[in-house]
Amino acid sequence: MAQFLQKNGVENVPAALQRQSAPSQLWQSPQLIISQCCGPDLFTPEGADLCVIGKPVFANLDCTAGCYYSHIISRQIEYSRTARIAVNAISSRSGHYALTEWLEAREIEVTQLGVSGSHLNSLSMLEKDVADYAALDAHLVDQFGVKIDMPVVGRSTESLAPPFVFHRHADIDNDLLYKALKHAIDRRGREVGIIDLIKCDRSDYQNPGARDVATPNTRRIQPQHYGP
Repeated sequence: MAQFLQKNGVENVPAALQRQSAPSQLWQSPQLIISQCCGPDLFTPEGADLCVIGKPVFANLDCTAGCYYSHIISRQIEYSRTARIAVNAISSRSGHYALTEWLEAREIEVTQLGVSGSHLNSLSMLEKDVADYAALDAHLVDQFGVKIDMPVVGRSTESLAPPFVFHRHADIDNDLLYKALKHAIDRRGREVGIIDLIKCDRSDYQNPGARDVATPNTRRIQPQHYGP
């Protein structure tokens, strides 16, 4: 992607991704030319200046192209009327909203909300009996071969795949970024489980399933933070 941009006249292209800072910090940088976020992140203060480039098509998910879903994991197969849940982040579609939506459909009340910091940390919270339910991004599970030793009790509804984004003040054209990212995915995307890129816009994520970062099931609960 960097070589494509350089060949098309873009100067000062980073040679590698910056992974040292928190994504929410990077999203606020006017120099940001490529990142990825969850749909709900677009409607947080940290994501207010992000523009959408496109959404990935995952290679091995049984769902609509440009969408994804989550595996619902539980410590037990039988449902109870209340639940302690572990979410990777409050603004996460795959880890938070997907889970609470699934629980609400079964009239299971959330009594404790733990914020773990990552999907794998959420799984660890279940293993340590700190939580009863968690939702794991199905693409992450497939791509990294995540071993799940507890019951997979369900699957969330589909949602738009996490968008690739850039800062609206970055001195770069959206169409050029799309072409560069599409070029990179065509060449190397299968290595990370991505086979295509679909153009989309910020407005595509303005539906309740993608946008809400707090649901009636968790809005009243004070989150407890367990991870970074």
